[in-house]
Amino acid sequence: EPKPPIWLPHAMPHLFQQMRMAGAAGSSLWRVRSAMSRGASSDLKPIDELALSHHGLRVNRRGNLDTESDAGKACCAKFLGLLAEAAAKLGAEGADRSYRKGFSMNYLTLFPDSARRYRVDILDASLERQDCFWVNGDQYKLCENVLHAADSLANVWHELGGMLASWLWQGIRCKIPFVKELLGRLDRAWAHFEHSYICELIKIEERALRIVLEVIELDRKLCCTEAAFGEVSQESRQARMQLSSVLAHINSTANTRRKGRTDLRSDILDRAFEICSNTSDTSDAGYVVAKSVVDAFQALRRYFQQAERRLEMFSPYLENNAGLVATLVEYEKSWEVAARYLVEASSLSTLRLTVSRLQALRLSEPAFDAMCEDCDAELFMVLPRLMWLFFLQNPAQHAAMISGMLPDCFTLVDATLEPDAKLERFVQRFHLLAYSLSEQACSIPGSIWLANSVPGRDSYEDILVARAIRGTESEGDSSSLGALLVDSLRGFMRELEGWSMQLQRHCPDDWNRCSAVLLRCLSQGPSTGT
Repeated sequence: EPKPPIWLPHAMPHLFQQMRMAGAAGSSLWRVRSAMSRGASSDLKPIDELALSHHGLRVNRRGNLDTESDAGKACCAKFLGLLAEAAAKLGAEGADRSYRKGFSMNYLTLFPDSARRYRVDILDASLERQDCFWVNGDQYKLCENVLHAADSLANVWHELGGMLASWLWQGIRCKIPFVKELLGRLDRAWAHFEHSYICELIKIEERALRIVLEVIELDRKLCCTEAAFGEVSQESRQARMQLSSVLAHINSTANTRRKGRTDLRSDILDRAFEICSNTSDTSDAGYVVAKSVVDAFQALRRYFQQAERRLEMFSPYLENNAGLVATLVEYEKSWEVAARYLVEASSLSTLRLTVSRLQALRLSEPAFDAMCEDCDAELFMVLPRLMWLFFLQNPAQHAAMISGMLPDCFTLVDATLEPDAKLERFVQRFHLLAYSLSEQACSIPGSIWLANSVPGRDSYEDILVARAIRGTESEGDSSSLGALLVDSLRGFMRELEGWSMQLQRHCPDDWNRCSAVLLRCLSQGPSTGT
């Protein structure tokens, strides 16, 4: 029996590369030697199987063990399973693993007993020797004891790999006691690293969860303050500001499905609470927007209240908590809408006016009412057309909403939003067409537009609204209007469609927020008091 050679850990990447490049000839030699080994002694069978499995380990482009790809993980997990079986069959001494009883609940599910349970992630942590972690935007460094334990395990691991490679490729047969001793040293090094590494992770995770405990404590304080002074009191505003600041930090790290904003200011919430407490009309546009962000904020609070009762199941990596991420997404979306429409009086006034006119159209236009009732896909094409018609009729009243989505089309002159030259030409074209339509409709006795006109609306408005809703020629166009005017109307509607597309596509997020608010308000149903 030859003397076991000394295997140098730093030579292992090169050894992996040599194994990979061996090719079919090496594979044939490997099968022959494996068969000879099994025939020679049954005690060597576990080592033969281990050597074969070690040969199947995958390597990455750097020549290191592949534990990242699915195939690499599967091969490594198979080898570690055979490693534990071989150690048990050969009677290798196992390390004491009673320390696992002190693990947290999450890690007890991974290590429920004192069995070896070699895991790929533990091996990967040792070989990669990652000395720091980023958790929720904060950096945590591993202590030196953990790094030393990682080095010890990596050295024994490479020694085992060298022995198995020599066993397979060079036919060097080590004595069974030596193999048992090597497997025992590996197990002790593994247990030592596992213990120190997991305990360090538990400490890091406990520190990472402090922000969750802070939210729970601040929410408890806010509950007491609201019960004592009311939701809109100065004391509640102060407590809400403290809670909102921490929630904004959590949103910046956990909200991976959206922007992860850090500027979720509490003054938006204060304004929303104020509107909800002072408004009795639940169909009011301002109330709908305010109620949405208040509900999202309260849902976020309830999430953490429930999390307190199951904190051991709460992942310290906040982005891994699907329920938290979903709640943050809704909160951030509703907060952005509230910040857009509740802060400036002009924006809220324009929103209310737009919703009021849309609700009035539901009462006067059955086709539009049906679209709103069914949430028809055509509604999303009709809404921007109607918004442009509202603006063209009275730019001063509706500029605040349009400029929020098309800021480049406006300039601020003496604190007043003025359309640029291109948009101004569109406004002038509208007024010219409106005048022509009104004159033509009034000059024709029994005009269909005059007969079907809505009280309080100009005749031209009926024509344009019908076109905007139907998107095609309305009945009676050709008989009631001259051919030249019909051509002008068609040309205007084509230009209106272009501006509608621009309104939706210039900044899709802004348009989506606006349309979501309008649809939410329209879902309340037409108001007869509008």
